[in-house]
Amino acid sequence: MQPKLWSPLSDEYKPPTLLYRNVQLEKMLNYATHPLPSNMFGQGDKGLGKTLTARIFSDEVEARGIGKCYYVKWQRKLTSTLKDLNDNYTLKIRGYTLSTAEICHAIINQTDKNDLCCLIIDEPQNAYSWKDVDRAIFDFYEHFLGQRKFCLIMLSQVRFLTLSQYFAPDTMSRLRLKPILFPSYDAPEIVEIVKQRLQYMLEPNQYDEQALPILAKHVRRIGGDIREALDILEIAVKEANNKLIMEDMISAIEQGKDRWWKTELASLPPHWAFLLYLSALETFERNETMTTQPRVMHQYNRTAKEKGFDPLGRRMVYYAFNKLAEKGYFSQELKGKGRQRITELTLDESDRNHIIRAGKEIEWEFALSQVQT
Repeated sequence: MQPKLWSPLSDEYKPPTLLYRNVQLEKMLNYATHPLPSNMFGQGDKGLGKTLTARIFSDEVEARGIGKCYYVKWQRKLTSTLKDLNDNYTLKIRGYTLSTAEICHAIINQTDKNDLCCLIIDEPQNAYSWKDVDRAIFDFYEHFLGQRKFCLIMLSQVRFLTLSQYFAPDTMSRLRLKPILFPSYDAPEIVEIVKQRLQYMLEPNQYDEQALPILAKHVRRIGGDIREALDILEIAVKEANNKLIMEDMISAIEQGKDRWWKTELASLPPHWAFLLYLSALETFERNETMTTQPRVMHQYNRTAKEKGFDPLGRRMVYYAFNKLAEKGYFSQELKGKGRQRITELTLDESDRNHIIRAGKEIEWEFALSQVQT
């Protein structure tokens, strides 16, 4: 099916109304427009509206004539990040002189004395080294000090309470970051956000609203990632004939799960991912949805011996099981008493099948041999 527009599904799209993030937007505006602007740290998992809220914040700052915002998604290398800033805002700094100092001087030259200069840094954890981030942010702060009203906003999946692990005490002391939390969307909120995008893509009679709750339920289960919801929606619209119906959505969700689990396994520490894969295999081979920690651990150690990689120690394996359970990949339950106690692992049948399919595409021997335990 061909929609009126594909753009409502893109990361760059800004809907006319920001849904369920007005509290965060107002906090950002209040902190930024105070006579002494505060620096901020927006915390939330992927797909929870941090970037969209920051873009609408930028539009509002400039519409009110308060100043100008400079947005950059942090790259692996600091030089690449600075180059993006230079290119995106036509700062006209020559490559061989590109530095945080030159970026600051160019921004100062682009703005008036009473303007607010707001630097928005998205996903700083992408950096090769947090030391690069720490040094650059400290330099930005120092060069703007006394030259312009300055406001720094960092958007990240990193938890606010752990920032002291990544930034020097002097940097933390100077920035005095204010936390702004972006919680997960619940299922009704996801339905309304998806419906908002569909209103600009399709006519009302071109989609079945009853197909949206099943999408919302799936997306809520994996953390409320709206980007994932929009990716699945794109698949469903492409597969639909004249109308997006329940069957199209179910098929798209299944395809989305395959892609999502590939990404999830790749994002986990290799040994954790392998333990999850083995857990899924164990339940599949027994035609069940439940296995036990000892069974998986036995298979893990046997495979390590056969393939020649160093396994994690017993305590680290238990730690990995606990972390995987915290992420909701399976549930754990302690059964029995005394020395007969055993921890059962239960996986959703659909998740199990997707984990196995995703895991079969990974070269485990190579992935695990590259890791030092």
